[in-house]
Amino acid sequence: MTVSVTDESCPTRAAAIQVNIFYPTIEKIPKIKFVGDIIRFHKVKIQQYQDRIQGLSLSRATRHLVLREKANGSLEQVTNSDTWTFESSDELRTRKLLKWARKSLAEDDTLPQGCSLAPKLLSELKFAEGFIDLVVRVLNVDDCDEPVRLTVWDGSGSAEESDQVLVRALQDKGVAVPPYGLLKEVIMSSCWLVVREMYFVDGMLKNWCRFRNLAVGVDEPIPGAVIAPGRREILRFREVSSFVLMPDFALDVRRRCSLMGTPNSSITANNDQLRTCSPTENRVSPEQVVMVIPDRIRKNIPVTPLREILSSPQTPRKFHCWARVRSIWPNDIEKICKPKSGNSDEFIYSFALTVEEGSESLSIIVYGKDAEHFLHGIPPCDLSSSTSSKTLLEKRFAALLKASNAFHWCIKSYSVSLPSGRSVCPGTAVRYRLFDTLLQCS
Repeated sequence: MTVSVTDESCPTRAAAIQVNIFYPTIEKIPKIKFVGDIIRFHKVKIQQYQDRIQGLSLSRATRHLVLREKANGSLEQVTNSDTWTFESSDELRTRKLLKWARKSLAEDDTLPQGCSLAPKLLSELKFAEGFIDLVVRVLNVDDCDEPVRLTVWDGSGSAEESDQVLVRALQDKGVAVPPYGLLKEVIMSSCWLVVREMYFVDGMLKNWCRFRNLAVGVDEPIPGAVIAPGRREILRFREVSSFVLMPDFALDVRRRCSLMGTPNSSITANNDQLRTCSPTENRVSPEQVVMVIPDRIRKNIPVTPLREILSSPQTPRKFHCWARVRSIWPNDIEKICKPKSGNSDEFIYSFALTVEEGSESLSIIVYGKDAEHFLHGIPPCDLSSSTSSKTLLEKRFAALLKASNAFHWCIKSYSVSLPSGRSVCPGTAVRYRLFDTLLQCS
């Protein structure tokens, strides 16, 4: 295993020092999961290799401690040692490095040693040869049979060019299919065991991911692969490939986030051709808002006026309505996403939209998986520390509130129990929740 390490004295990926790590088993290998993780080495051998300083971590002598900040602000400490020390001075240094890394990774446009090209977009695969790097979201993992297949997406290209086999696989699992952007597949065989034993699988579906040295070919006969008609690029994870999770403030991730809401994008990921907008620019840029609901509902289910919905005594019941957005609660964007009950490391969306039609208004609860579908491409996270996700949400909500036109909504009514005296019908009240509705900005 080789890792590239930086600090204030070697602040860029190009200037990073590489450390080669040797251990007899994967269990002993440092569990570095994210770009931006902090690692403390003890007794690393320093040597020269091709006129560069290189570190050598030896299994018998070197000890390590991997640190990362958890969602609740505490520090996670991971090591293969039975005992270790971590004093207040260590914590101060770690937090200083974490703060520095957020700024450095957001600005560093250099390339790591051995990389001559920036990670490609999926829309650029038709021009790729040999081995490439990608920064993508993994939408689905199919590990039922060998080889394991990952469905990946980065917001580039046209959704119409996606292999329909991949689209149906997402639909069958209840995963929201992106309304724009190309879907591709990464095929893994023996390397999947290593990825799993390094504890990447859980984070793979929740974070942006970087693949390095993926083998790319066209319509190659891979056992068990379903070949779509026409040209199709095949991505394979080989023994020379690598994988790591990416924080959303990293420059490569921010570049891909800038593609969201830009269907059929042909922008390249190279630094000289794609400028990353500042948060201020993102907030004031003009947006068009489209609300997407399933065709079967839009075409076959008539619109029910809000007045009839509010007076309907039947619960549960589903409605198709047409209304404009009046307000969003809570007003503080950071509070629309909160830690899951009993798990401060995972977050869940929970907010409400007030919509109106004429003199009638109705509050719609947007929660959980329905909210993730509504805000597709922005996974739930700690918005107080995730600046890029917060900026994207501010941008979408501002556009939604600014829109003067009405939108299609799919909502379902249900009854909840209330203390006596707080509802017209003693002990119950009717609530309305969003489903199968997707907010798309362009």
